[in-house]
Amino acid sequence: MAMTNNEIDQIIDEFIGKQGYKNNPHVLGIIVCGSCLTDLYNEKSDIDINIVFDDSNIDRMTRGNDIIRNRRIEFFERPISEYKLIIENGYSNQSNAMLSIIGLGKVWYKNSEDIDELQEYAKKTFANGMPKIRKTNAQRKITDIEEKMKDLEVLAKTDGIYFNQLFSLVLEEITSLYHRMLGYTLIETAKRPKCYTDEKYRKKYVIDKLPEEFTKQYLDITSANISNSLKKDPERTNIEKYFLLTDLFAYVKTSIPEEDNQETIEKPETFKFRPSPLSYQKAREKMSIIDNKIEKLEEFANKDDPYFDFYYYLVTERLFNLYHERNGIYNIPADRIFKDDKEDTTIYNQEGINHYDEKFLEMYRQLLKSNESRIIRFQKLMEFYKYVTYGINLGKKYRIIIKSRVRKKI
Repeated sequence: MAMTNNEIDQIIDEFIGKQGYKNNPHVLGIIVCGSCLTDLYNEKSDIDINIVFDDSNIDRMTRGNDIIRNRRIEFFERPISEYKLIIENGYSNQSNAMLSIIGLGKVWYKNSEDIDELQEYAKKTFANGMPKIRKTNAQRKITDIEEKMKDLEVLAKTDGIYFNQLFSLVLEEITSLYHRMLGYTLIETAKRPKCYTDEKYRKKYVIDKLPEEFTKQYLDITSANISNSLKKDPERTNIEKYFLLTDLFAYVKTSIPEEDNQETIEKPETFKFRPSPLSYQKAREKMSIIDNKIEKLEEFANKDDPYFDFYYYLVTERLFNLYHERNGIYNIPADRIFKDDKEDTTIYNQEGINHYDEKFLEMYRQLLKSNESRIIRFQKLMEFYKYVTYGINLGKKYRIIIKSRVRKKI
């Protein structure tokens, strides 16, 4: 049942009181954002809250979940300097998420004028849009995608079990590249169909309308358009899907920037080293991010939404990577583990890894091969999720210490 604005206000006030933020002199203010401020809020929506601290402790950063009156609250605690860095980093990486989160959020509590200045900083940063990707970088990315398209063509012709996995990853890269070439903000994958089709939803996230030809092709490929032909013919072959992606890629390449006024800087070769396994706290943080994506995937499954078939493989890859990172393995590509439906252990051997988890690989293979109903595939994915996240205690209510992803190490 939909909640009234008064009920939402009471939940937010109860959370703030429970955490004691108003009694903490280091809290500069609290900003609420998201659908709870609009008429798009529904029974599945969460409440997003950002707590802004002063810079007395720049390492004070937390991500958490709480449940109040059966409503989920997702909250972040960060120093004000970190919020500014995230705004700057978003601008550089073509994401204006912080404009809607901070700039256009609602100040729920203010203990300092710094909160007003932070909001103005977010608005001014994105006032004139975002820079487009440089031509040389776009060309480099196109070359990389072209190589993957060659692999995808082989998988399409041989019905390789990797096809859908690689197809989804390449589509994601093509879409991201197109946004960057136009200077448009990147959009979270699960929100993309609504942003492409719903003007009210698009305005909520301050997103420009993309050219209709692109969105039409994207929605057709992902089966997310209610009126498209895939509704009538869900059994489209891999070859047909490959050619649809080829057409989209060809369209995207027509938007490559004409000029590149900046000097090209060649990146130095990355020094290869064997990193340590993820810390327990870092694994919890990554698990919390995946949990949000799984919620969206479950929603697609319950609605029998064809977009599930695309998003499913992106979530699977996240779990694949988390499993390896927990074991200190960071260079195993999710789309190259099998050859001829058997494990390609040479990939592990190349990284100096002589032991691998046969049960994990078998579960992963079955996820890639499955053509069962969306609900059944989701249930099997959850079994995989439990195996990958074994030993990580998160729960519905949690508080995780997080580290800065944008602050330069001194």
